[in-house]
Amino acid sequence: MSRSGMGPGGGDVETLAVAASLGDSEALAELYRLHADRVWRLAFYRLGEHAASDDVASEVWMRVVRGIGSYRPSGAGFPAWLYRITTRQIADHWRAVGRRRERLTADMIAHADAVPGDGPDDIARRTEEARELADAVNRLPDTQRDVVTLRFFVGLTVPECAAVLSKSEGAVKQLQLRGVRALRVAMPSPERDVTAPRTVTPVAQASGSGLPGPEGVRT
Repeated sequence: MSRSGMGPGGGDVETLAVAASLGDSEALAELYRLHADRVWRLAFYRLGEHAASDDVASEVWMRVVRGIGSYRPSGAGFPAWLYRITTRQIADHWRAVGRRRERLTADMIAHADAVPGDGPDDIARRTEEARELADAVNRLPDTQRDVVTLRFFVGLTVPECAAVLSKSEGAVKQLQLRGVRALRVAMPSPERDVTAPRTVTPVAQASGSGLPGPEGVRT
């Protein structure tokens, strides 16, 4: 099976998922490669702790390995199936520890926007800007904050975000639009252009270049 031209949320992902459900370990490994980072980011957004996020992500993929044989394409497809498993595992974690923490942190922005070769001054600047952006995002209404974070910092597509939040795709798009508009008002300086698309990954710019607009990310 060709592995070329595949991307998260696309038709080729479904081809991989069906192959994995039939026992193709190579297809399963490719699904992991495509989605592991977003699963971890989703866990980190909801948990706010590296170790807990590692544990949840590990358990998610163990559940995927155990359950992939029963996977059948439907609705938003494999990504939605995967992120529902992730949100259930996060909920299990919260039940175990008896507390919740779902706020964007500067640490998460730094993880999303790390640049190889940054020196101490660059890291300090990015950290301060990340704190300012995290504060601005966390001042958004809860629903807008969730959508902005999942879309731009976790990197989920609109259908994946809709599946995680149990909302329609239209509702996700409207919340994204309102959230980005609010951030443009809160952080209007040119060096924080919230419409600038990322060049590394489809999540939000953590420092001076801001958040991409709807045209700058996957849908």
